[in-house]
Amino acid sequence: MSSQKLQEIISQAEKLTDKEQLELISYLMEKLNQEGETFCPIEQEKVPDPMRKLEYQWLAKHRGQYSGQYVALDGNKLISYGKNGREVLTEARKLGVKHPYIVHIEEVNSLLVEG
Repeated sequence: MSSQKLQEIISQAEKLTDKEQLELISYLMEKLNQEGETFCPIEQEKVPDPMRKLEYQWLAKHRGQYSGQYVALDGNKLISYGKNGREVLTEARKLGVKHPYIVHIEEVNSLLVEG
């Protein structure tokens, strides 16, 4: 296929809706798989520990200091904190953390204790 033809196809694909583009991607990926090709266009990135062990350890040590606030953690590092969860997430992402662990720490006096 000529470079010019490919550019025409790309230009047409850019005019598609998001849903149509996803359908096109699915079609092309399926076609490649049928032909036995291995293709992964998404750069592999480090995914955090799904058990979030480091984050839970940090919370166990520092929970009292951030009572009533949201915290954003990356492993055992505090990235951002505040009263507004969306702002905490935005700040963490601005600092380059792709998968921050965001949690709201309940105020100590609002927790119910059953006996």
